Amino acid sequence: MRRVMKAIWPAALAAAVLFGLTACSGNQTQEEKVSGTYTAGTDLNRISYEFDGKEKVTLHMQTWFYEYATISGTYDINDDGTEITFTFNSEENTPLGNMSSYSGTFPYEWMEDAVLIGNVRYGKTEEISDETASTAADSSSSLEEPVKLDAISLTLPQEPFEIRYQVTEEGHGISRTYSQELIRTEQGIYLGLGDSDEKYVFERLESGKYLIYRYDPIAGQYLGINRSEAVQNQIDNGVMTEDMIAVDQNVVNGYMVRITEFFDYYEKVKSSLRYQGEETVGETVCQKYTASYVVGETEREMAFWIDPETGLCMKGIYYYEALDGSIYTKAILCDQIAAENISLPEYK
Repeated sequence: MRRVMKAIWPAALAAAVLFGLTACSGNQTQEEKVSGTYTAGTDLNRISYEFDGKEKVTLHMQTWFYEYATISGTYDINDDGTEITFTFNSEENTPLGNMSSYSGTFPYEWMEDAVLIGNVRYGKTEEISDETASTAADSSSSLEEPVKLDAISLTLPQEPFEIRYQVTEEGHGISRTYSQELIRTEQGIYLGLGDSDEKYVFERLESGKYLIYRYDPIAGQYLGINRSEAVQNQIDNGVMTEDMIAVDQNVVNGYMVRITEFFDYYEKVKSSLRYQGEETVGETVCQKYTASYVVGETEREMAFWIDPETGLCMKGIYYYEALDGSIYTKAILCDQIAAENISLPEYK
């Protein structure tokens, strides 16, 4: 069940790219290298390869309209055009794993409007863009009030603060509710990710980098990632420093996107939103906006309730299409905002 409901993260698609074994018979030679952008997945879950026609390639990973991972590398097509080799040297970690794992040689076939890499077909696109937003209705709201969204911008509290969302996913006979929680303090960051039952503490060092601790339910405690007994001995003996096993802010952002994407999701479709008036969510008077978009073969409507003072999305409802073609609803509700008595959990 969990793997189906997490389809908004295109892990299955990425796995197909990595491990596809379909045999292909290409008709493109080494001298005729592919160029342009080729995309697979749905409008809500996409992986794209952007080729320069020479040797460089950029891999883009998106969830809905948010591009949460990008990596640049090189590509090479064999002489008979049946295999393509990617080389990505980045050691950056993302929610789908280490980016260098996308290197390798895969079956390949070129077509006029698509390429086949592994067993995944990537259709040619003009650019990586907010295609879904372009399908939104252009008509103005039946309300005479002007759209006020242009005056809204996200302003988060100063550290320390805590923000938590309750998320409900339904569809295909399945329903589940979980929480996504973020705590930021001067000492570091905590993430409680109910969608995968993961808990992380990112301890901030003086250098600005972070040590990662992940909760191990079997051990009943947080364990340091990349801090084996051998590594710890080298640190204790002065051979290594903690900075050498720490990660930078970009890596931490890759983890945090699983909740920070809720904060201002509306920005991805801002030009298509229609103002629907004021509604109260909890104790917050919000401005409600809607936009129409196509999911599967049906036009559906997303909705956002935004706190005009902070720009934070307090409530959101939308549909998405999973990789198996099933349509799901996703509802988010911000049920906790706090800026006092905030601290990281005990992690060491």
